Amino acid sequence: MALGATTGTVTGLVLKQCLRLAVIGIGLGAPLALGLFRLLASRLVFMRVFDVAVVGAGLLLVGSAALAAGYIPSRRAALIDPIETLRYD
Repeated sequence: MALGATTGTVTGLVLKQCLRLAVIGIGLGAPLALGLFRLLASRLVFMRVFDVAVVGAGLLLVGSAALAAGYIPSRRAALIDPIETLRYD
């Protein structure tokens, strides 16, 4: 911000980095979760092998949490005056 970046640029940069990590985590975690889901389905009686609603809700929840975890702090940091920040450092 002190070098001329806008609030949208700062927020977008932080969100891009945060969502990239979330996509990598979902990409690695989803196949592992499906494998564990099959293992649990073989042990439990009334559990289907692949429940699309549960997996979709879980992925949506993780994606929403990652978006909120990136957006809220980045927006708060982008609204701070750069001169005040430099004064306190």
